[in-house]
Amino acid sequence: AGAAATRSGDTITVTGLDPSASGTVGVTVSRPDRTDASASIAGSALDAGIVPTFGVPVPTVDGYTGEITNYDPSSTYLFDPPPGATVVRAGSFLVVSGLTPEQTATIGVRVQHPGAAEASGSVTGTAQKTGTAPRLSKPVPTAHGFELRILNYDPDLDYTVTTTAGHVTRDGDRIIVTGLEPGEEAIVIVSSSNGGTAEATSAVSGAAAPADGTDPPGDGDGDGDGNGGGDDSDGLADTGAPVGGWIGLLAALLLGASGGVLLIRRRRA
Repeated sequence: AGAAATRSGDTITVTGLDPSASGTVGVTVSRPDRTDASASIAGSALDAGIVPTFGVPVPTVDGYTGEITNYDPSSTYLFDPPPGATVVRAGSFLVVSGLTPEQTATIGVRVQHPGAAEASGSVTGTAQKTGTAPRLSKPVPTAHGFELRILNYDPDLDYTVTTTAGHVTRDGDRIIVTGLEPGEEAIVIVSSSNGGTAEATSAVSGAAAPADGTDPPGDGDGDGDGNGGGDDSDGLADTGAPVGGWIGLLAALLLGASGGVLLIRRRRA
């Protein structure tokens, strides 16, 4: 019921069948001075297409990733991204790139499967917002290292702290470097991010207090206290800067030389 047949030349098209349903078409040929002749043919409609379903998109710096939760390796997947966006599929996972910070994009996905009608769906995600680089205070030398603070510390962010020499720990906004020889310098690299915010990185150079009580490199006020004369009520002046220029390059080279592995997003200061 509801099916219909039409003819165009020698082609007969049947419509109105449910997916996978079968139907029989009868064809009668009439010619003058001849008896009618009839024949029939049976056929089936295509199976229902596989409508794609998706997991929750995960933001990235310039787009997002997502998973086709009902992925079928025997199907062909075609994508319709908006202008400027790019889609790459690796198995059941999609990687969307080319978005600006906080831009939202909907990707159309068409699924073609042998013996089935084409099915379509879409997934929408948003790129991460731009991160704010940590502002680092001027390091204060200690006997075997130095201390500094994250002046714009945000407890909602995740922080990664590394050093090119010695050992580093973080307690809230306070960063402590230990294990340096007297007067030895080290660069501290601090990165902040979370699921919705792109990683941002800053670095600052500090040194342990010299054994003879003279000022360490970069202090120069002649009082031997390593404070450099700056004061922000905690003895910590705001000197940290986003990674870039010589300090970012030096940090990367020193970490590479010591066998460490660190990905630094270089930014212009």
